[in-house]
Amino acid sequence: MKIAISRVGLWALVTATVFALSGCGGGSSSPPAPVIPTAPVVATQPLPVTVDDGATATFGVTASATAPLAYQWQRNGVALAGANGASYTTAALTLADTGAQYSVVVSNAGGSVTSQIAALTVNALPPVIDLQPLTTSATVGSGVTLKVHSKGSQPLSYQWFRAGIRIVGANADTLKIAPLPYGDDGVGYSVQVSNSAAVVASAAAKMTVTPTATPTAVSACGEITAGGSYVLNADVGPNEKLTDCIAIHDTSAVQLDCQGHAILANLTTFAAALSVQNVQNFSVKNCRFTAFYLNVTDSALGTFSGNTMSYPDKSQIAAFQVWNSSRFVFDNNVVAGVYWQNYSVSNTISNNRLQAPSQTSAAVVASSDGVHTRIFNNTLDGAWDGNLATRLFNDQAGADEGIVLGDESDALIENNQIQNVWDCGIESNGTLASSTIRGNHIVRAGYCGIGGWYWSSILGNTVSFNKVEKSGNLFEFKRDGAMRPAAWDFLKRMPADTMIYFKDNVFEGNELINPIGSGGLPSFGAQIPIYDNMGYNGSSRPMPGELSPTASQFGYGNNLFKNNQFGLPAFAPWFGDQPGTPGLIVDGGGNVCQQPFAVYKNYPLKCN
Repeated sequence: MKIAISRVGLWALVTATVFALSGCGGGSSSPPAPVIPTAPVVATQPLPVTVDDGATATFGVTASATAPLAYQWQRNGVALAGANGASYTTAALTLADTGAQYSVVVSNAGGSVTSQIAALTVNALPPVIDLQPLTTSATVGSGVTLKVHSKGSQPLSYQWFRAGIRIVGANADTLKIAPLPYGDDGVGYSVQVSNSAAVVASAAAKMTVTPTATPTAVSACGEITAGGSYVLNADVGPNEKLTDCIAIHDTSAVQLDCQGHAILANLTTFAAALSVQNVQNFSVKNCRFTAFYLNVTDSALGTFSGNTMSYPDKSQIAAFQVWNSSRFVFDNNVVAGVYWQNYSVSNTISNNRLQAPSQTSAAVVASSDGVHTRIFNNTLDGAWDGNLATRLFNDQAGADEGIVLGDESDALIENNQIQNVWDCGIESNGTLASSTIRGNHIVRAGYCGIGGWYWSSILGNTVSFNKVEKSGNLFEFKRDGAMRPAAWDFLKRMPADTMIYFKDNVFEGNELINPIGSGGLPSFGAQIPIYDNMGYNGSSRPMPGELSPTASQFGYGNNLFKNNQFGLPAFAPWFGDQPGTPGLIVDGGGNVCQQPFAVYKNYPLKCN
């Protein structure tokens, strides 16, 4: 029999069957509860990163939460394309990237969380000169181009120097000298390369200037009054006329090459072996001088290089004297005597060896009434025998000072080796302003390493990283003399004193090692009586026309002392007897000295 079941009936049958089965105890379980994801939690935050210019940086994070987790790194709050892992490595970085802030958003189905911010620091790479400017030989009047190549973080800046003097506008990686003068013969050109990380100096490229025609031979004493190139083909002198043996004067563009021959002065007179007067653009080289003195006067753009000077009469002080001259370079000479210059502009004394005689002399090297003086890389011996008694009572005591600066501004005294002077290694007289005394090594200076007192005024100078051994005080600065009138000097050029300064100076990183003390007792590490008006007490060194300063004419303050070693067991630096006036001496920290005497109140330095 055929049975027909409708769609409605079929649905009812299925429903009834299911109900029946349930009722018969067949049973069934409820569907599992849905899993609810937990929101992410950052377990390890990304850390700040410091890298060098050109390197990459990697930031990382760890998080706990229901998987799967998604990551999105951000820089300064902006999502980075493709940065979707637990760590992120940048592309190569530049200095412009320093300060960028990195964070990451971690998310899943349960929510999201943003990490802490990690800062990026990109360090600048200091300059490295991988191609030095090259020493060059060229004919006079030709053009020369010096080049330097360096690596390091950009931007790199350049500053060229001639014999240590800044060349205005020379700020590229090349320097063109044209036309090349005789006055550049033996001169060193160098360049400083700098960026935000450091300043690096190149080696000096020295010029050798050759003539364009056959030089004129010189075989006897005489005058040179015409420009050109001259050579000695024999020893010459002394001059029977009792005048200077070789006198170069009233001309320009002169080169004298002695080729190792000697020029002798007349030892019975004060005539010079050689004199240069009113000459522009000149060179004197490879000479052996026997003379009481040599002199350069009223001249400019000249060089003395590769010469020697001596004088057989040891009772006299042989002297090389320069007056009223500019852009003069005294380089790589050996002198049994002293060098003194006055009224100089942009003169350089460099790479020389000077041995003073045992007679008392003012200084091995002295420069007065000048500006832009450069004295560097010299070896100076004052011939003091080290006996403290001879310092006061014996006129055979040798040089008073190693280097004296009298009324100079913008001077650089750097990397000189100074020894055996019975007073101070480096001394300033008058006003010393805006100058740098750096990296000098002074051994056996009877009184002090660096100091000044005659009409002393010290303004805006930096005295740094000098080493003083087996000497008296590290520093000795005071005021001896009242206010000088205008035109007090020999050529009557100098202005009147209007202020007495010990202000805005920096003393950093200087050392006094094995101080010699006095009378068996330790000396002071330094004596600078700033609280007692620099020890001024009227005038112990009067000059015609001097005026006593008023209280308003003492300008003191803001003198920074930092990381100096004041020579244990020397006494603590002495700044005067009055209670410490705030602001005159500024403690920059790191100074090593004995604890001060109890008489001091408000001692300005912390003695470590």
